[in-house]
Amino acid sequence: MALLIGRLMMATLFLAFAVRYVDTFAVTAGSFAKMGLPQPYVAVGLAILVQLVCGVMLALGWRARWAAWGLMAYVVAATLIAHRFWEYDPAYAANQMAHFFKNLALAGGLLVIGSLGPGRYSIGKS
Repeated sequence: MALLIGRLMMATLFLAFAVRYVDTFAVTAGSFAKMGLPQPYVAVGLAILVQLVCGVMLALGWRARWAAWGLMAYVVAATLIAHRFWEYDPAYAANQMAHFFKNLALAGGLLVIGSLGPGRYSIGKS
């Protein structure tokens, strides 16, 4: 039961941000552009797709290992792009550091699911 609850808690984060990115598409693309991402509108679309598809897969436990690995890669990439706290003014570095290490912990949780699978309460193959 704990793996189910953990999967649902993590999936909620990704699904909520997918919806948020849809609601704030242009603003998010502007933020992505400021970070130097090429094709920021495409990048937002891909972020929505990864978070939505992998988030649903993770919640259901269907191909949860694949979903966890995909989300882990997404989180690591997003963290290295968006939360380079060492490049920030000291007034903002602590906030970015908190996001960096929070995301690192989230990637660790996804690594566990990617390694162990979804647990007993899941749909289909792991």
